[in-house]
Amino acid sequence: MEPGSSDPPDASQEVLRRALAQAARFVSIKQILDLAAGADRGRLFTERALRDFINGETKSIAKANYDLLAAAWLHTPLGRALRTIGADAVPVFDQLMRVLADGTRSRPEGVRAPGNYFMYHGSYIRPRHYVVRSLTVAAEDDHILTVTDTIRDDVTLGTRDRSSSGVMVFTEGLPQVLLYGEENKRGLSLMIASRADDRDGALDQVFGAFVVKPARGDTATRHCLMIRETGLQLKAMIAETGIFSEVEIAEPSREKHRRAFERLKKLATAETFPDPVLTYGNSP
Repeated sequence: MEPGSSDPPDASQEVLRRALAQAARFVSIKQILDLAAGADRGRLFTERALRDFINGETKSIAKANYDLLAAAWLHTPLGRALRTIGADAVPVFDQLMRVLADGTRSRPEGVRAPGNYFMYHGSYIRPRHYVVRSLTVAAEDDHILTVTDTIRDDVTLGTRDRSSSGVMVFTEGLPQVLLYGEENKRGLSLMIASRADDRDGALDQVFGAFVVKPARGDTATRHCLMIRETGLQLKAMIAETGIFSEVEIAEPSREKHRRAFERLKKLATAETFPDPVLTYGNSP
């Protein structure tokens, strides 16, 4: 199996060889092939050929075989997890993936997180504007908490909705939300709670910080407040979201949201602390 002109470079072949050798400590050669091939079993070579590649007797493999094996054993959480069964040191990336995939270990006893929430924070796009978002937290597979963040963007998209998705995990009993969305913020954004309250066993209000990378400009951090909503269906909630001026947020129809921002301001004032770096260089 000599490499062709389009075959992966030697360095990539060695990375895959080491990964498959690691997997072979815990699963069989047949299982390695089965996970990689799926419905394309006929496209991969024999167990003997794979064993020769893992042992270094074959120096490289063709691109079609490389792509299937790398997709399964280098790029999927399942493949990486199977490679590190019983391993003393799990790569940092995989430690993070396992935390994100198991959101209940640190969830407070008896607290239910799934539900719909309004989320409030100051705009990172327009100065002196208020942002109302809707967040839906859902339980997947009875333990993973997924989050969908939706906002009616009436500033940059007219009345179209923007959505991003992510996960909720708990650290020391407090929720953290990691979101990914290619919209008016770029890449990952993070909501970190500094306090959380429950009502009748259900997560009710969460105060913390929202850290985002806007499409333009520097990274922005905003105080934020999540409040569980039980009186409106999700479609009606999304219709109330948006980016509002001071005049718009003061309209009678948005009184509930205005009160939420007043609470957010009180919490932020009580818990805000100065950033020490701002005082550097000011000493005589």
